[in-house]
Amino acid sequence: RTQLPGRTQRAIPYVRLRFARAVLDEVKLSRTLPRRSDMRRGVCLSLLLGVVALLAPEVACDPQDKNSTSHPTKEYSGYDGWYNNIAYPQLGIVDSHLIRSAPSCYQDGAYEPRGGFHPDESVIPNPMRISEKTMQGPTGEASALARSALLVYFGQQVVEEVLDSQGRGCPIEYVNIPIRGDIDEEPTCHEIYNPQGEQDKFIPVQRTRFDQNTGDSPNNPRQQLNEITPYIDGGLTYGIAKVWSDTLRKFRRGYLAWTCDAKFASGDCEVAEIHEMFPITNDIGLPLANPPPSLENVLKPVRRFMRLGNPRGMENPYLLMMGIVWFRYHNKLARDLFEERGCTSENEHDRFECSDEAIFNEARQWLISVHQKVVFYDWLPAFLGQPICADDETDTSNCIPQFRTYNPTITAQISQEFQTSAMRWGHTLVTPGGWLREKNSEDGECGKFKLPIRTCNSYWNSIEYYKEHPFQDLGDGNRYDGEKLDDLVRGLSSQRAEKEDNIITPDLRGFVFGPLEQSRRDLMALNIQRGRDHGVPDYQSVRMALGLELKKTFRDINPARPDPLVRLAALYGKDIDDEIGQSQIDLWPGGLLETVNGPGETFTAIIKDQFIRIRDGDRFWFESQKNGYSSWPHEIVEKIMAVTFRDVLLDVTGVTEEELQDPFFVDELTCMEPGRLRNNMTREELIEMVEGHNGEPLEDEDRWLPYGNPDQPNEDYPDYLGWACSYPKGFDYFSDSETDIIWVVMSFVCVFLIVLLIAIFLVERRKGRDYRKIVHSLRNFVRSAFHSSENRPGSTQDNYFMLSELIVEVQSIVLAYRDKLDRTIVMEDNDSKALWMDFQTFAVSVIGEEAVSRWTYEDGYLTFDRSDFAHAMKLQKDSDIVQYVFLLLTGDDRGLEISLQEYGLFLLIGVPYTRVDDMLSTSESLSFDIHTGPAGAVTLSVTQETGEGASAARDQGSFIGRTFKRVAEVNRGFWAHVDEHVVFYRLQMVWYAVLIFTFLERFWFYSQQAENGGFRQITGWGVPITRGAAAAQIWAYSTLLLPMARNTAAYLRHTALNKIWPFDYAWELHKHWAVVGMVFSIVHVAVHCNNFINIATQPESDLACTFREVFVGTHEDRDLSWWVFNTATGITGYMLTVVLIMIMVWSHRSVRKWAFWLFWLSHQLLWPLFYGLLFLHGAAHLVQYPWWIFFSVFPLALLTFDKLYGLYIYGDAVEVDQKATEELPSGVIKLALKKPPRFTYEAGMWLKIAINESSSMFGSRLARATNNIFGFGYVTGTSDYHSFTITSAPHEPSLTMHIRKVGPFTSKVHEAYSKSPIELQHKSVFIQGPFGEGFQDWDEFRTVLIFGSGIGITPVISVVKDVIQKRKTGQIKKCEKVYLVWIAQNLAEWEWVHDVLRQCELEDQLFAERTGTEPILTIFTFFTDHFQHPCTTLLYMLTAVDDDVKYREGLGGRHLLSSRFTYFGRPNILKLMRHIATLEEDRVFDECLLAYPVLENDLAQR
Repeated sequence: RTQLPGRTQRAIPYVRLRFARAVLDEVKLSRTLPRRSDMRRGVCLSLLLGVVALLAPEVACDPQDKNSTSHPTKEYSGYDGWYNNIAYPQLGIVDSHLIRSAPSCYQDGAYEPRGGFHPDESVIPNPMRISEKTMQGPTGEASALARSALLVYFGQQVVEEVLDSQGRGCPIEYVNIPIRGDIDEEPTCHEIYNPQGEQDKFIPVQRTRFDQNTGDSPNNPRQQLNEITPYIDGGLTYGIAKVWSDTLRKFRRGYLAWTCDAKFASGDCEVAEIHEMFPITNDIGLPLANPPPSLENVLKPVRRFMRLGNPRGMENPYLLMMGIVWFRYHNKLARDLFEERGCTSENEHDRFECSDEAIFNEARQWLISVHQKVVFYDWLPAFLGQPICADDETDTSNCIPQFRTYNPTITAQISQEFQTSAMRWGHTLVTPGGWLREKNSEDGECGKFKLPIRTCNSYWNSIEYYKEHPFQDLGDGNRYDGEKLDDLVRGLSSQRAEKEDNIITPDLRGFVFGPLEQSRRDLMALNIQRGRDHGVPDYQSVRMALGLELKKTFRDINPARPDPLVRLAALYGKDIDDEIGQSQIDLWPGGLLETVNGPGETFTAIIKDQFIRIRDGDRFWFESQKNGYSSWPHEIVEKIMAVTFRDVLLDVTGVTEEELQDPFFVDELTCMEPGRLRNNMTREELIEMVEGHNGEPLEDEDRWLPYGNPDQPNEDYPDYLGWACSYPKGFDYFSDSETDIIWVVMSFVCVFLIVLLIAIFLVERRKGRDYRKIVHSLRNFVRSAFHSSENRPGSTQDNYFMLSELIVEVQSIVLAYRDKLDRTIVMEDNDSKALWMDFQTFAVSVIGEEAVSRWTYEDGYLTFDRSDFAHAMKLQKDSDIVQYVFLLLTGDDRGLEISLQEYGLFLLIGVPYTRVDDMLSTSESLSFDIHTGPAGAVTLSVTQETGEGASAARDQGSFIGRTFKRVAEVNRGFWAHVDEHVVFYRLQMVWYAVLIFTFLERFWFYSQQAENGGFRQITGWGVPITRGAAAAQIWAYSTLLLPMARNTAAYLRHTALNKIWPFDYAWELHKHWAVVGMVFSIVHVAVHCNNFINIATQPESDLACTFREVFVGTHEDRDLSWWVFNTATGITGYMLTVVLIMIMVWSHRSVRKWAFWLFWLSHQLLWPLFYGLLFLHGAAHLVQYPWWIFFSVFPLALLTFDKLYGLYIYGDAVEVDQKATEELPSGVIKLALKKPPRFTYEAGMWLKIAINESSSMFGSRLARATNNIFGFGYVTGTSDYHSFTITSAPHEPSLTMHIRKVGPFTSKVHEAYSKSPIELQHKSVFIQGPFGEGFQDWDEFRTVLIFGSGIGITPVISVVKDVIQKRKTGQIKKCEKVYLVWIAQNLAEWEWVHDVLRQCELEDQLFAERTGTEPILTIFTFFTDHFQHPCTTLLYMLTAVDDDVKYREGLGGRHLLSSRFTYFGRPNILKLMRHIATLEEDRVFDECLLAYPVLENDLAQR
């Protein structure tokens, strides 16, 4: 350290101090600037860098180190203004506050525009009226001081260098200007904006950006922001950020990049001359300002522009010219530095001073210094009309003070008065157009003039002027033409500005550019409205704050211009000689009307103050000699002071010294313009003026204005090519969105229909296999058997199917026929013949009249045996029902045939037609009476009536009826029922409470507390509803993952948590919550369709404010399809809707039954996709930051753990041996497996099984791994795992499962086990589990009520067996009574299991008789398909003789029914449970074990 130069030694602690100060300042700034969350990252980074800087060793760079990338003793000015002021580093930074010379004047003292949002126009006149009355007039008068047009447009680039506060504010706020007529007699009719005189028309004006931490009180009024630095620091050329600057660089020899799409004389892009260079094309999409060109009012891509440091540099050809000039000047300086330092291609990478970085920074600092000098010492005196003060000048009121020294105690920040009014004084100098002048002739004569550019028609089409062929893409012979820039420089330097007065050219006052919805606006009205928006006080108050003398009357403002002041006073309801008093004269018109050959007293004071502060408050000002490392040597300062803007133009353009005089003034010696441009000229007048000045006619190609040639039709050409400004055009933002919304909605409908049709097709295909076989057999039977005399109905396969159908149909006809007769029937011969005729009518419709004609009533032709009847009834041949029927009809159970006639008559009267004499005398008959029992079920009474009227009745429901009658009087009270509901629904109540809270919280937030977001103003209540629905969805879809953790549930259900969380209802909760989530998803999607309709009608500027996280090209129109398919949120939302439709439709019960692989696909493959899309949908945070993580992190973590746990515990499937299989009725296969060693389970548990075609374990292992981790498996065969209940009891030696044929997997199981025993040996069965649920807790309660139905009876079988076994062995701990409510739809569901239950019931009765106790098991059986299924109807009728010993002897003494409590109808759950509760001394049931999910809703309601 001692060896380093003293200057470098001092730099080390200085840099460390800067880092430390940066930390403190960024912390302070994070409290004041908007979007604090974005600043926190910068604060954290600054803290880290600050700690590193403070703790780092004090080591400096060696000045001789050739590898160093920065100059060791030179500090260059920054890009964003930070640390320009060492004491206050945040002064003058990007996005800092505009300061105020006068106190703010908001209507409410805080943020409301001066005069309010809807001011009283008698007090605060309409800005358009002020513009029309005080700034309208003829144009064409020249500047009194011979200011040039070049000075005017140079002034615009000065403003762009130090000021940019045009950004639209967020949240969206409008201070629209009502359109008032320019004709006093027609107050709403305006020639430009409202020629039809429509009501409620306005010019849209959006409030500008402001610090969102301001505006909440009069002590903290709203403060607008300057989006660039206030310093003259090269932002116009290099941008306000290093990253922006890097996009402009060539990174070679310090150059800024230029395009090769230019017309180069040298022909080599790499060695192009400076005056041939144009900035590189913006092919990277740099976010330059890109409003729609006013001439066409269409959005164009930003990539057509050039890359410039100034984002607004493409506004007009004059401003673009300035950008190109400074771009070229930088490259000229870089080339000169490279040559002066003796750099070559050989040593440029070895010497630091020849490096690209060193030359770029040095050239940049040179350019900034030259720009500072030109602005302050050349342009500002010409603009103000005041010279630079002499060294000894003390009175600076009429001159501009000289620079003394840098003053760190002042701020260079832009003032509100300067921004909204004073600097806009240059508008009065703006010309309607700009002349173009060719280069001088060889003999020195002035060059010929061309037709001028019309300013109003060039807005945002400036790039087209510099092309050889305007409005055509670059390339293919179309390039930039450097001579056009030279022509513009010559022309503007020869053209005098407009006269210094109050008249503003219509190119600004009426035809300045605007947004798509209104392509033209009145800039003067905008100036006034902008001042009110910013809370700038009135004209008099500003003068008072500046220390200027107040004006007494309107005439005193400017006695030389009384006419506009008369009109101004009239707007305030006063005369010109009246005292101004409290009149709220806006600063802009008041200051403008002071104009006499230059800015008036007020504007001059404001402008001078601002530029002096910019100069004296800039530590990097080129004249400063006491600012450390940024100082220029004195000789360099003198060099800079000698440079003028004329020198710059001569260095970078093809203009010669003879062609260019002082660029800011036009004297008599220059090449004068052909004439004064006026706004109301015609093209023919311009041509005549130019040809008269040139002394020769124009060439044909020069007779058109610069923007296009109508003789070359092209769809990109503007449709208006005259001199006059094009009139305003509107834009319908909803255009093309009508079809978009229809298309999106119809696409959802189509997706739904496609998904539904797929499901229906597969379901019907699955259902229709047997049906098609029957139809095919019927067709063959009709065509061959009946139409041929050789083929009679017999025992063929076709006849077999036909006969089955006839048996069933006979029963249907008979039952329908019997309903027409009286309940007491005596069958007469005529009645039987009538029945036969009805049957013949049906037969004719099926098999044809010719075949039926061969039948006779007497021959009883069609007969059937046990096999035929069993097949028709879908029963087994040895079924008790079949035996009962044949026993009754034939008197013998060994297998005689029965005719259809006999069977029909038996159904009609309840006894066999041919056996009536065995049961009844001729004077006796049987009648059937239908009773509705107290339990709500239908019971049967068979009454035998004799001639004497004696009767006897047998009512199976009489006992229960008496019991229920007594129980009906029991009333436990209202609050007792409420308490039961609370206990039963406790989890659902908590879940719904959270659901409702999440919905209402988001709804309230976006409807009341998020007004600043602007969503409700656009969508009404749409966004609050969708945000609430989104929150509810997140809650529902997150919590429904919890029931999927089945391994965790199986473990936790044995803990105390089972009293809080109903683990036994996991799947029901999963389905219930999924349906709730689906409902909110439908609401979310439906309301979003309405939201997008509203959003699609909004201006792009509004949407950019509302959706700040969505990037969109400035040329893109965000219609409905854009939002849906061009945003991450939209496309993921669309995909989520499609996936949700697939999941929900394919989860339907019918799909699960008949097309299970669709359900498998939706629930095993699509759910990870669904949650992945849900993550992406929220991660884009289109409206808010994602909330899903707060709800989903725990369920997802638990589910992941559960899957891994299941893989660990059940990962190795067990291969078991098969012991036996048996095919049972109703499509049920009984599968018996050998119990593996050390395999234990409890009653009612279930297994996951897979059946492979071979003994290879590969398929099993793959299915096992995928199933346990993701739930995946194979859907093409039987090797995927499916869950089945164990029907065997734990004490039995084998594992049995009853598998019903209801879907693809079970169908394949049936197919597999329907093969021969040899083929069966090649089947491998793998099991995983067991898994538990609520059935295992049956012994924890004194009284157990079990509901079972259909295939859901399988766990009940295991429990009932276990109950009987443990009772016989004395292992029951607590249970004293078990009630089984068995609900069977029909006989087919009943038959395959009734033997097991009958055996259990018999064992229970025998044990009770032996021990002298009551039976523990009571079974209630309900058949719900009464009179709709043939088997059930038959069983209903056979119950009349079930107790008859004569017929039971034929069945070996067995009862037909297993339960004496048998009913035909749906159970009345309420009465049934009250009855059982009465039997159990009115105890409340704590638990209901369900084997049929549908019953849960009914039980819950009861």
